[in-house]
Amino acid sequence: MADILRKGLIPRGGVIHGDGDKAAEGTVPFGVGVQLGTAATQVKKFAGGTFWGVAVRDETITGLDGSGNVVVFSYYPDGHAVSVLRKGSVVIEVEGAVTVGAAVYCNDTTGNFQAASSGGTLVSGAQFVTAAAADGDLAEIELNLPA
Repeated sequence: MADILRKGLIPRGGVIHGDGDKAAEGTVPFGVGVQLGTAATQVKKFAGGTFWGVAVRDETITGLDGSGNVVVFSYYPDGHAVSVLRKGSVVIEVEGAVTVGAAVYCNDTTGNFQAASSGGTLVSGAQFVTAAAADGDLAEIELNLPA
């Protein structure tokens, strides 16, 4: 994928549907699968529960590093409102090689995505729309979860 694409970005327009009324329970990295949190008003990084969507990248979230410099976070901090994509295309990180049209599984430990069922949970109605060769590569998935 092009160098300008980053994990959690929506790569193109079209029909999209999201959920933005939930807060992060713990740190939620951009571009990982999420599930509902302890409270119905929260989401957390996917850990083998019911898949809720993908945390969309938000490059307006900033904070201070240890030296007092303003930095752009690569995650939603605990308690921050999380934008979750439920329908549409999003850039994600893969674990293992994936092919166009393959079923999508969310890894139960990392929240990243894979084509193999081992250690992952099937994301119903999702498919890979670009291929990737190895762990850590970026690919694009299309989600079609209920509104």
